[in-house]
Amino acid sequence: MDFPMLLEVPTLDYTIIRETEPTDYIINYDRDLDTLFIYWKAKPDLAAHRYLKDGVYALYDPATLRVLGFQIEEFERLFVVRYAIIGDAWRKTPLFWRTRTRKELVQVLLKTIANFFPSEGDKSIRSCPLPA
Repeated sequence: MDFPMLLEVPTLDYTIIRETEPTDYIINYDRDLDTLFIYWKAKPDLAAHRYLKDGVYALYDPATLRVLGFQIEEFERLFVVRYAIIGDAWRKTPLFWRTRTRKELVQVLLKTIANFFPSEGDKSIRSCPLPA
């Protein structure tokens, strides 16, 4: 039996990741929610969410489908434990986000999250270099 498609899942545009520098991102950690937010340039006024994997959501503009950032739930409790390289970078980064260590943290986060992206042809960053 074939079931009708109830909701079409749009193809997201991840190219922003390869076009920007790690210093272009804003990191906001909410300790009460244990959630880390990563925004490109500024927190978006309106963003839709798409679940990727391991508590990571892509935040995207619903009109353009361009990814504007990420939300990572249960960040300290699960995510940094599961991905040790992120835990190491997170512990090195002081709360006031020194530029050098913040840049390293963003690079490690983006490289890890890139592995969660679906293969979507030219718009996927799997085959694209990440910012150095």
